[in-house]
Amino acid sequence: AGSGEAGAQDLGYLFDWSLPLNAPALLEGLRVPRFFASDLLQARLPPGALYRESWPSLFLGPPGSSCALHVDTLASHFWCALLQGAKRWLFFPRDQLPLLGADLEASPDPAFPPATERFVDVLQGAPLEELLGPEGREVVVRAAEEAAAGDEATAADLRRTIPIVCELGPGDALFVPAGTPHAVRNGALGPALSLSANYVDATNAEEALRELDLAGLTDPLAGEAAAALRRPRRKRRRPSEGAEGCPAPGRPAEASESAESCALDDHGGSWPLFDISE
Repeated sequence: AGSGEAGAQDLGYLFDWSLPLNAPALLEGLRVPRFFASDLLQARLPPGALYRESWPSLFLGPPGSSCALHVDTLASHFWCALLQGAKRWLFFPRDQLPLLGADLEASPDPAFPPATERFVDVLQGAPLEELLGPEGREVVVRAAEEAAAGDEATAADLRRTIPIVCELGPGDALFVPAGTPHAVRNGALGPALSLSANYVDATNAEEALRELDLAGLTDPLAGEAAAALRRPRRKRRRPSEGAEGCPAPGRPAEASESAESCALDDHGGSWPLFDISE
């Protein structure tokens, strides 16, 4: 799955529900934080292409629901803005994938063994103040030994990991860098509603292209998306250079083609479909 909350198995979980595909009217007036607004998927892919209209998306999870440890597909970055409820996030540095037993043979999206899944479940169930307090390292050691009971080699690897935990409340936003293993658990006191998106910019474009090239061996749509991302972009012009140049800040381009080409710069492309915050 593509989203930063991939793998949710709970009944009643509205999962990665695309607004462009399912409720485009809700996009009116949406302002994407400028930190996340550069997206090559939006700027370079044609309408209808793979991933072009997948995000932003909504998540609505019942109390206590969760998403297993995973890494987002397409080597994409991910952002999440929480609108209601609480979400607890657990991360590991991406260079600790081997310690987590990640299996990358079948797919660039790693699978994790049962011991790692149990380890994450124990950590997600531990009181937040313990994980963040002076005894946090002891909590990790106990969780590793409990999850990998009888398998000292696995327990030793899990003990060496450095989990990072935080909890979001309404109005909080979070960024997940490409390739970061993470798991999510919604708060127990009420449903959690969030707005989110995966995206590709200049910092992860090469990784995303490698994944698309691999997927393109069996999926023609992935190959077409890779070709579109590699297509040379038009040179950006200043607004004073004529009608075909980019619009002044806050003013839309006259045509969708101009909007997409003008959205591109050395850092990627801004979201041409939405009202972007300055």
